[in-house]
Amino acid sequence: MSIRITKETKMADIIKENFMTLFTLKKYGMMCADCAAKNNDTIEECAKTHHIDVTALINELSKFVSD
Repeated sequence: MSIRITKETKMADIIKENFMTLFTLKKYGMMCADCAAKNNDTIEECAKTHHIDVTALINELSKFVSD
């Protein structure tokens, strides 16, 4: 079962859906595998923290979780 990534999706849910998303996150400088915030923070919150375009990030991550 795949998820639909939105700005409100928790980072942990994205990673849990497909571990390959970690490579994309790392490409953007986000070391989410080791970050405790991934359990509570949304993709939008993390993108703002790292000064990343959330729409571009969602589009790229969606490639790994869509059917």
